Amino acid sequence: MTSSTSDAFDAFVRDAARLVDDPHAIAERLRPLLGAGGWLAPEHQRGSAQGYRQHLLHVSPCRRLSVVALVWLPGQSTPIHDHVSWCVVGVHRGEEHETHYREVDRDGRRGLVPVGEVVAGPGHVEALVPPAANIHAVTASGAGKTISIHVYGADIEARGTSILRTFEGHEVLPPRRGHTRPRSLEGCALPTRSRRRPTPSAPTRSPRIRPTGT
Repeated sequence: MTSSTSDAFDAFVRDAARLVDDPHAIAERLRPLLGAGGWLAPEHQRGSAQGYRQHLLHVSPCRRLSVVALVWLPGQSTPIHDHVSWCVVGVHRGEEHETHYREVDRDGRRGLVPVGEVVAGPGHVEALVPPAANIHAVTASGAGKTISIHVYGADIEARGTSILRTFEGHEVLPPRRGHTRPRSLEGCALPTRSRRRPTPSAPTRSPRIRPTGT
């Protein structure tokens, strides 16, 4: 159950639990919260100089759905990774630069090929559903703090993270000759300077969560 002073957030998590097998519908339902004030508590908007910070906002009583706020300071990044479940991502504040990848076997080597990029601002939302469109990396590319809201079809309180695998051992390969460069998924200009990738700080537990029985 949730313990929340925000009727808007409470209504969202009720609807998300009902739609738990339809992440695209959850993405549409999340959209009105993105950029809106009054529902995300100040303590869930705090970042960390050590890396992007995870705030666990809600886990459903059935443990099949979690809502997380990720808070980034400028330049903080994730590793290239995939997820333990489907993932709905929405930008609440700031700006994210996201690159999508496809895993390939080329000449006996496992590698990653970039297949799409997007610079996303408040209100941008997408659903990442395995196995397609599930490998990506994200950098906070704006000048100020970035906050994104993530909904997962998994118990993130129990797992501590949504990441299934990281791909540090994979070479990022260029597209084969004659293929186009990674496309901009939103037609936005993309930043070109590289960013450091700090590790995420330990997740904090939200007072929205009340322990449930097994």
